[in-house]
Order: sequence, then C-alpha cells, then structure tokens
Amino acid sequence: MKSLMSSAAHAHGPSPAPRRPIARLLGVVPAALLLSGLFTVWAGPLAAPVAAATGDWAQFHNGPTHEGYNTAETTLSPSNVANLVVAWTGATGLNITSSPAVANGVVYVGSWDGKLYAYAVGCASGGGSCTPLWTGATSTYIFSSSPAVAGGVVYVGSWDGKLYAFAVGCASGGGTCLPLWTGTTGDSATSSPVVADGVVYVGGGNGKLYAFAVGCNSGGGTCSPLWTATTGGWMMSSPAVANGVVYVRTDKLYAYAVGCASHGGTCKPLWTASTGGGNSSPVVSNGIVYAASQDGKLYAFAVGCASGGGTCKPLWTGPTGDYEFSSPAVANGVVYVVSSDGHLYAFAVGCASGGGTCTPLWTAKTARYSLYPPVVANGVVYLGFQDYYPGTGQPSEIEAFAVGCAGGGGTCTPLWTSTTPGGLTVVANGALYVVGDGTLYALGLPGATYHALTPARVLDSRTKLGGGLFHSQVKQTLTVATTASGVPKSAVAVTGNLTIVGQTHAGYVAVAPSLISGKQPPTSTINFPVGDTRANG
Repeated sequence: MKSLMSSAAHAHGPSPAPRRPIARLLGVVPAALLLSGLFTVWAGPLAAPVAAATGDWAQFHNGPTHEGYNTAETTLSPSNVANLVVAWTGATGLNITSSPAVANGVVYVGSWDGKLYAYAVGCASGGGSCTPLWTGATSTYIFSSSPAVAGGVVYVGSWDGKLYAFAVGCASGGGTCLPLWTGTTGDSATSSPVVADGVVYVGGGNGKLYAFAVGCNSGGGTCSPLWTATTGGWMMSSPAVANGVVYVRTDKLYAYAVGCASHGGTCKPLWTASTGGGNSSPVVSNGIVYAASQDGKLYAFAVGCASGGGTCKPLWTGPTGDYEFSSPAVANGVVYVVSSDGHLYAFAVGCASGGGTCTPLWTAKTARYSLYPPVVANGVVYLGFQDYYPGTGQPSEIEAFAVGCAGGGGTCTPLWTSTTPGGLTVVANGALYVVGDGTLYALGLPGATYHALTPARVLDSRTKLGGGLFHSQVKQTLTVATTASGVPKSAVAVTGNLTIVGQTHAGYVAVAPSLISGKQPPTSTINFPVGDTRANG
C-alpha cells in the first residue's frame, strides 16, 4: 500500500440533501477530522507479514536467554504451516552459516563474503528477489556469528577477530556502511553477540569472553572491553544473560557476574559445570540453565547451583542417541534438543531431580542430523537442515512438528517438510526466515493476512497532527505509515476509525489510498449533519 492517504471534506447545500453516499458539493465546511483506531494490516499475496516490535527476533535464538521461543507469534500454526511458500529471497555473495535477525521491519544476515546484509521485510512478493537496503563490510568473512539488534545498532562478529557495530539506518539504496565502532577480541569472533542492559557480550577464538559498553566509541573508533574472562577453549557459542549472570560454553559451562570487573579487568567465574564438551550455546529459562553436549546428554543446572568458583552438579540429564551440536529450545515446560542420531527429543523441564536421568516425552525421526537449534512458535517446532559446506550433495530443507505430537515416549511425524534450502531458522511476525546456499529465504502464507496493531492516531486536524482543518473541495494528504501508528511502508491495506467534530455544515468526507489523479472515490467514507459528532470505520 502507498504510505499516503488522501481525504477531502465536502458540504451539502442549504437545501435538504439526498441521503446518498455521494452528495452535491456546495459551500464551505470548516471541520475537524480525526483518524485513529486499531489499525489492521494485510500482507499482499505471498509477501511476508509486516513487522511488529512484539514479534521480532532481534538476537540469536530470540534474545539474551536464548530460549528459541517466540511467544508473540499468532499467525503461523499447526493448522496452516503446511501452506508456507517462498515470499521473497535475498542473495549474498557467498554461503550463510549464521541465523538472521529481524527487527523493526528489517532482516539482517551475515555472509562468508564479509558483508552484513539488511533487507526490508516484504521487499518483494511471489518469490521475487530483493536488493538489500544496505550492506556493512567487515575485513573478512562472517562465519557463525548471528547479528544482534538493540538500540538502533546491529552487532556482528567477524573472523578477523573484531566485533562490528553498525547503525541500523546507516545507508539506503544498497549503499555500503562503515561501522560506528569495532571491538577487538584477539582472535576470530565466531560467537554470536548478545546485548543486555547496555553491554554487548561476545566470545573469541582465544577462549575469552569480552564485555563492551554499547556506546563505547563512534566514528569508526576502536573500543576496549569493560572486562574479559578466560575459559578453557575456543568459544563459538553465544553467551546467555539472565538476572545479572552471563553463561558461556567452551570446555565447561561457565557463569560470570555481569559487573565482575571494570577497566579491562579479568573476571573469575561464579561457578563452573562439566557438561561433556561442546560449543552449543547455553539456554536460561525459569531458573534453570540448559546445555546440550557432545557426550549425548542434555544437562539441566540450577542458576545458583554454586558460588566462589565452585563446581555444580546437574539437576537432571536427558540422554539422546549421539552428539548434540546445537542449542536446545525451551517453551511451555518442554525442552527440545537435536541429536546427531537423526532425532529431535522433547523433555519435560522437571522430568527428574537429584541428578536423575529423564525419559523423553516424545521423539521424532528427522530427515538427517541437524547442526542447527530448533525454534518454537505457536505450537510448532521448526528445524532446519543445511548443507554446511555447499556442493557435498546433502539436501537442505525444513521440518515442522506439533509441540504435543505424542506422549509417553512416542514417535512423531512432521506436520510439514519443505524442500526450500534451509539451515538456521527464525520465526518472526508471521513469517519463517531461513538461510541456505548463500540466500536468505522469507516464507509466508499465501494471500492476505490480518494483523492487529496497537491503537494510534495519525490525524487530528484540531491540533494539526497529520493536517489542518478541512474545507469543502480541498484535498489533504496524510501519511499513515508512521512510527507512532506502527504501520510499515510495506503494508498493502489499513483500516481505522474516522471521526468528525465541530462541523459548520452538513456534508461528507471521502478517504482513499490516493487522490493524486484528481478523481474522487465513488463513495463517501462518512456522512454528517451539523452539530453531531460522528464516527465510521
């Protein structure tokens, strides 16, 4: 939809006017016009639904705690997920092995070509190809670092051992952006950064955790860390942050206080825990830290299980058939984890205690083993499979399972299997975003989709919000797609309430997407008498 809406007020003459949608246009009507209400947005055919802040997926595995659960998703469901089709694609220069981030109507993804790409949500339809809004260049390739968006800045790590910070609107028309600042990590920054409470946390290939202040520099300057912490191995996992503690995986699970040092100081862990090895990111949910392991077990630890650098014992473990490379997901009392034995496992969060062993609620045979974490939204578990190194002949696809598909250790079958190339997968605002073979894919439901937004006023002619007082035969144009309204520029239709107050003559108002042609719409939007406040949808 065009972001502009035009309207005009018209007066009835002094004689009684016929009660029809279209009236004779005589005289002048000084009138106040208000346009407000609960705006609703449709996405056009095969276009990914528009963004709303509550449904965004702005950081790796959907936030600092990495639960991988989008609680705001209401569009995609077990009943319609099989109808998903490719809405649009965005090509990058080389392969993509990190997940995208979605924030405020823009999708960000990094590529092996050393660029961060920003695409507008809904930038094409019918499977069309999009041109990026802008790209941000790093000095070498972005391997496994997923972008994180917070406070108008996008953060991403690069193989060159730097954390890059780009302004979200740093260029347009496909332009190239320079970073606001960089932070040196001493070795490859393959870890996905996480942003929490004004601090960016990222891991380096040298086994160190780095904490940078979000506004630590500008003009492309270099930042020094607030503090660092040394672990026992290469850090590919993304740190998780919850309730003043940072958790990270290398050879062990480490827990650090968020303000444990300053001025570049080195921190000691609050506690550590043996997890059998692995580099999957920890997940924190309801006082429990979950860690998937290469010893074929899912570990659950209490967040305050030790102090003073002590070693923790697990609350429980959940055995799987083989290595677990990816992070688990937690939603509604269930933990989901993928094993290299080619199965998805679902465990109840309180399935055992005292270090006991859990039996899964259900398992599902997957297409093959996946290196990527499952994600959960509105009763569906999504899992992507990607040929990690292109050209080896392994298929790339996506599978979707119902969250309660079996019980008592039963076996589930997928709701839907897509042949769309898909690896790391995120769900945001009624769309599924996946990466594969150097391309970002946006999948949406075909046809129009209805989305309710928070009530907002875009026009009040009494206060000159959006336009001044209306007069007969005088057209006014107002912008509907504003920050205040929440309506994105990619919307194809909107609805709202139109209210007339303070009119001096009877008449009507006609509102349409555009009146620039000079042609009036065939019907009025609202008819009004003198001295009566009236509204219409």
